[in-house]
Amino acid sequence: MIVADYSAKRLTGAQLQSAGFVGAIRYAGLSESNIKITNAAEVASIKAAGLAVALVYELGLTDTSGGYNAGRANATALRNHALALGLPARGFLAQDQHIPAGQSTNVLAYFQGAASVLGAANTGVYGFYDTMDLTRNLGLGAYWQCGAHSDLRSWASVYQRNYGTYSAGGIACDANDILATDWLQSPSVAPNNQDNTHVIYNTPNYGFVTVEGGILTGLDTETVTNLAAAPNIPVLKVSANVATDLLGKSSQLQNGAQAAAQLGAKLDALLVAVQALTTAVQTTHTTFTGDVPVTGSLHLGS
Repeated sequence: MIVADYSAKRLTGAQLQSAGFVGAIRYAGLSESNIKITNAAEVASIKAAGLAVALVYELGLTDTSGGYNAGRANATALRNHALALGLPARGFLAQDQHIPAGQSTNVLAYFQGAASVLGAANTGVYGFYDTMDLTRNLGLGAYWQCGAHSDLRSWASVYQRNYGTYSAGGIACDANDILATDWLQSPSVAPNNQDNTHVIYNTPNYGFVTVEGGILTGLDTETVTNLAAAPNIPVLKVSANVATDLLGKSSQLQNGAQAAAQLGAKLDALLVAVQALTTAVQTTHTTFTGDVPVTGSLHLGS
């Protein structure tokens, strides 16, 4: 399940839906004269399409440098705008860069200040893994992580993909994986644990590997560790030939569209097997054996 975030213009719910998104995280708390900031019409359109919306405040890279008082001020602006939009007073605040040297105290105080206004359960953090780690003990409502997937924390609520190209309504968008039931959205939408863009393959010669949005990301030791606690994640056991083919084509993705199409064809065939076993993967891991014919085309994120 993916949601969009974007800044080039406002989109309708229909545009987001047709692009495969189930919602959006939109900028708020600043003047609506800025096109990147959402407004009541956009929020109403998103919700009317049956999609969910969450909010984020971000003025710039140095938002957190003002520490506690800046956090209170920005969270107040976010709260006021949320209420004006008819949404709950909650949302994300951003640390949109790795924490600069000597700024950890200010960053931590910034989110403490925000939580003093919104309440911890209604406050979210956007940032890289270092910001995730710094603020985890605050017990905030949601954690939205950006950066390398290999750095993704197991307790993150949302992951902003740093791969693939996504668009909606004629503009480029970021795609975000929803990893938790509560990502400060309205209305509440539970994550789809059978999202076929997230498939773990148990291969005989490589162990577990993970596909994210149609791109093979390599060995996933964190998933192996936590697999017993996540029975809803589809797990397929494939042959050595299939595993070698997947990994080989994935390693060539940077070399052009042909390799991506070849990998996508193989993945699509495997994902058909996942979909055919929907009932089984709701309650347990599934073993799928044998080679799978190469058919289909690459589909990312939907």
